[in-house]
Amino acid sequence: MGQRADADGHPVFVELSRLDGVLSVTGEKTVARDVVRNLLAEIARIRPDTSVTVLRGTADAPPLAVPPRLRQLPYVAPQTVTAPVPAQGTVRGAASRRPVRGLVVVAGTPSAREAAELAALCGPGGAGWTGLVYGETQHAHRRWYADSHGRVDMPVLDLKLMVPA
Repeated sequence: MGQRADADGHPVFVELSRLDGVLSVTGEKTVARDVVRNLLAEIARIRPDTSVTVLRGTADAPPLAVPPRLRQLPYVAPQTVTAPVPAQGTVRGAASRRPVRGLVVVAGTPSAREAAELAALCGPGGAGWTGLVYGETQHAHRRWYADSHGRVDMPVLDLKLMVPA
């Protein structure tokens, strides 16, 4: 869903429907926020009207504006969404491709209550939402690390990218 170029100028696509949970972008707070902001801008371009709810997280996290082409919801209670039917088979830990029903964005490290809501909406057996956290959370399925120079290390993809500000 997001497109950026690697160090050699080759395009890099990030398909959030394969995330199957929560992406935590840690490190330098402003750069981490810019990563999530850029992902949201790309989602707004490709899949307008995607539902987004923003949880506040820590008070020192830079605020985030949701692009106008996304449908911002004030609050989504985990019990108001329907959980998907779990996949049957011998491999249970693999990510499965599914449509992104909505996005839960957490501005900074989530509180205990927000972490529980994030897990209920985005965790295994959750409601099919994808979490984007610019901060640390124990419920992350993927972690990216941002530094103060605008570089983002994506270990699972073995990539380092520059984030446009």
